[in-house]
Amino acid sequence: MTPAEQSAGRPLRFAEFDTAVGTLSVVTAPGERGDLPCGDDGPVVASGFRPMAQTLASVPPRFAGRGSEPGELADVSAAVAAFTDGDGAALDSVSVALVGGDFTLAVWRAMRGIAAGSVATYADLAAAAGRPSAARAAGTACATNATAPFVPCHRVVRSGGDVGNYGYGVAVKEQLLQLEGCQVVDGMVVGPSPLAGRSAGGA
Repeated sequence: MTPAEQSAGRPLRFAEFDTAVGTLSVVTAPGERGDLPCGDDGPVVASGFRPMAQTLASVPPRFAGRGSEPGELADVSAAVAAFTDGDGAALDSVSVALVGGDFTLAVWRAMRGIAAGSVATYADLAAAAGRPSAARAAGTACATNATAPFVPCHRVVRSGGDVGNYGYGVAVKEQLLQLEGCQVVDGMVVGPSPLAGRSAGGA
């Protein structure tokens, strides 16, 4: 049996973490390759501020049929602890396995390049993904992101700084932005540095 076949037979692992904005449920895939180095638990394949049953149901079909079991998820646990202690960028260190079409993947990767404490617009993401006129499609990619907040769709706002929508509620989005260092007033991101930090393309 090849290493890839052995990895495919390992159950997914899951855990829940208490955060300042609610309970975060996370599923990882041991043996899979993510966009960053990761430990034995593997990269995140689904996550969100929602019940675990919903997060497990959102796991991409590519990882289906492996079963699942509780796990420590050491990488995620350490990142959440650091985030709770005030490191606004800690969640960016968690490896994620992204599965999607070419444009959607490009948008998600662009989101991974938005620095904590800054934001980008849907138009910025579309441009970074190579389709400057596809802001609406970039918004759809944000809406279908199943690995929040590690793929940080909460850092994507409307043109002009309006916070916009968020799958887990606008209040959660505003809290996350504030914990990362953004100033949000009356639903608008007004500081410290909107559209600053790393480029939306991850440079």
